[in-house]
Amino acid sequence: MRYEAPERKGEEDIVEALSRTDNSPEERIGAVLSALYYGKSLEFSGDTLIGEFSRAKYSERRSLKNLFETFYGMCRTSYRVDDSIALLEAYRREVPEYAPEIDATLEALSEYKAMLKNV
Repeated sequence: MRYEAPERKGEEDIVEALSRTDNSPEERIGAVLSALYYGKSLEFSGDTLIGEFSRAKYSERRSLKNLFETFYGMCRTSYRVDDSIALLEAYRREVPEYAPEIDATLEALSEYKAMLKNV
């Protein structure tokens, strides 16, 4: 997926986009990016990312995986980091061929967790 700046969407538009079943993986990932950059709360942003990763099909998950580092690095929070780590560990077991890149993300999240544990 080629990087493009996320479209500025409100939370209602993001929720609506992710509730539809007729949109493309790129549209869904774009909605998650909008949530990360323009969501009014880190809880909304984090819940949106975790929820979409949980529901996503295989091809979307590989792109969404990278957004965990974006979320934790940008928001400087440990909000639901244990949930994120658990999802990524399960994903690693599903696709062992991508273990090195998933491990890199898990390592980054573990570092954020340690660094931001009181935030």
